[in-house]
Amino acid sequence: MQSHAIFRLACAASIALATSGIPARAAGVDVNPPFAAYGQSVDAQLQGIGAVPYIPATRYHREGAVITIEQEHMRGGYFGFRSDMGVVPVSLGELEPGQYTIQARLWDMASPDEAPWLFTQFVDVAPPDAVGVYPVPRVPGAYDEVKLVVRADGPVDASSMRATVEAGIVRVDFDYSLGSKPSFATMKIAGLAPGAWRVEAHGHNPGVASPGRQFNGAFMVDTASAVVEYYSDKLGHYLVTAWPDEIAILDAGTAFERTGERFKAWLHASDAPASAVPVCRFYASGPNSHFYTADPGECQYLKSLQQKQAVDAAAKGQPFQGWQFEAIAFYAVAPENGSCPANTRPVWRAYNDRAAENDSNHRFMVTDAVRFAMKVGWADEGLAFCAPA
Repeated sequence: MQSHAIFRLACAASIALATSGIPARAAGVDVNPPFAAYGQSVDAQLQGIGAVPYIPATRYHREGAVITIEQEHMRGGYFGFRSDMGVVPVSLGELEPGQYTIQARLWDMASPDEAPWLFTQFVDVAPPDAVGVYPVPRVPGAYDEVKLVVRADGPVDASSMRATVEAGIVRVDFDYSLGSKPSFATMKIAGLAPGAWRVEAHGHNPGVASPGRQFNGAFMVDTASAVVEYYSDKLGHYLVTAWPDEIAILDAGTAFERTGERFKAWLHASDAPASAVPVCRFYASGPNSHFYTADPGECQYLKSLQQKQAVDAAAKGQPFQGWQFEAIAFYAVAPENGSCPANTRPVWRAYNDRAAENDSNHRFMVTDAVRFAMKVGWADEGLAFCAPA
């Protein structure tokens, strides 16, 4: 496992005198709720592991029905109270119905080459009770990937599911299974525009020329989209994105993993309120990092700096590795007098203060526990912008 080198070296020297002080209990993964119903968000956290985990390095990835949480702690304990050490639930969000294996790998920060402790829990997410078609999540974000659950009156052949989208209606066609299959199945569809959607599922008996059975559903797609946070243990860097294609690429790869932290924003100005402002996105190849700002002055300054530094680099025959404007990442609400207006939530910004090492990175946070954790070793830059609640 790659390590977050600077922090690990500092921690290794301080190990040995203190433990977390949490009550002794059987070590394992605690999943809440233990029996999830449709529409319930699922959280997971380690319990009874001795010294509590290092919050900033928490991340997870999913492969099919297996969700693996990666965490780190100092098995020998540490001195006193640290706000970057604690038990913070990892939000896995709403899961489609089915059986899941939740496993947690806990690494020793002082010995990162040692095999991790492994904890496993099995979780069932129940399907909706009534026949029909249901989205996951229950209220999808605009243009976010949607999973549609068909709850039928007989066994469903999941491999036969196919969808068409037209004029506010999603149609799903499927075949009933001739074998022993569940009476529900899930399929993914591309993100939908905001507004009201009707969904129809048509079940067909193979080899029978008939209209089949029809099951209906209806749901709203929010005007805002999910902004998902990722973490690279190799780089020690964070990244947020609301772009569906980028989310799909990151989820399919191994370089970055989800942290469980997320907030909302508007992908398009046409979906946002009049008070929303564009959030500029920059990328620098030197530190291999992204930066976001809702401050128009800061955005313009970086664009001007890019022009100057690019010219200077070209004159020296060198590649430009500074901050380059990529695009408007999304739209958010600007703070008013240092606070967020009603129906929004604050998004805080932290900075690793490593410009001198050409390793700059920022983290954007909405959770108090995470913000306080990042104050150990990172500069708290305050309120960055406001996200829809």
